[in-house]
Amino acid sequence: QSTWGHITIQMLARTRFATGAAVLASAASRASFSATAATCAAAKFAGPLPELAKGTIAEGKPYDPSFALFFTWPGSTRRVSPWHDFSVVPSGAGAGVYHYVNEISRGTSGKMEVNTRTPHNPIKQDVKKGELRFTKYRDGVLPFNYGMVPQTWEDPSVLTGGFKGDNDPVDVVELSPAPLPMGAVLRVRVLGVLGLVDQGECDWKLIALAEETAAQTGVRSLADLQPGLLEDVRTWYRMYKTAEGKGENQFLFGGEFRDAAFAANVIAETHEAWRRLWEGKAKHDALWTGNQGQ
Repeated sequence: QSTWGHITIQMLARTRFATGAAVLASAASRASFSATAATCAAAKFAGPLPELAKGTIAEGKPYDPSFALFFTWPGSTRRVSPWHDFSVVPSGAGAGVYHYVNEISRGTSGKMEVNTRTPHNPIKQDVKKGELRFTKYRDGVLPFNYGMVPQTWEDPSVLTGGFKGDNDPVDVVELSPAPLPMGAVLRVRVLGVLGLVDQGECDWKLIALAEETAAQTGVRSLADLQPGLLEDVRTWYRMYKTAEGKGENQFLFGGEFRDAAFAANVIAETHEAWRRLWEGKAKHDALWTGNQGQ
């Protein structure tokens, strides 16, 4: 199996719907939180610390409510939003290839996500009932990279199978065999999608592989993946909340994975929902779009 040594970030022009020429920058960042690893001793979980992608600026301490990872324009400290300022489709991309923002590195435990309410939408650790969230299922670390597709939104006013959208960008399970840095922005090939029902909400999980890795390994569809891998993903999502004393999760379509064509429709529909949000045409509960003056 091939591993990732370098990751390419494609930072798009500020124009919100742009998919034109982009600024390319290496994201083979070897920076880490090692200098602040001691701060984890006071945290409830003292686990591996993710690398940070080039082009990001960390504020605060890891595994602490103060932590925030901001995205910047190449060569400057100007902050941009990973949700709104990166296009859904990269410039020159073929069918099935999309932009991806890595929020959680494989093998780490902190539940990190693009914060939809904070200005510029930095990656922050999720908090529930006043407590920082960590993965607790199995060995307490995530077995895959995890992130989102920019310029998508699961609109709560839209029902799928009777379930409302979860009010977030569309999630991605990225299956590269090595961890990707937190904040890495890269091109992925979307292979399919799993329809998770989480606390009464539709929560799509796109199944994807970094474009370079997919090309090197010849993976172009779900059928090309290692046998048993999809079942492992489905089992993880069905069972992971049982470690928190909750019941098993449910799925749309009886837990069947849908193919790349179906996934493309999910992305197209949620991109249109995002467009309505950004243009001020959709109701929302204090999400940050940068267009608050509309």
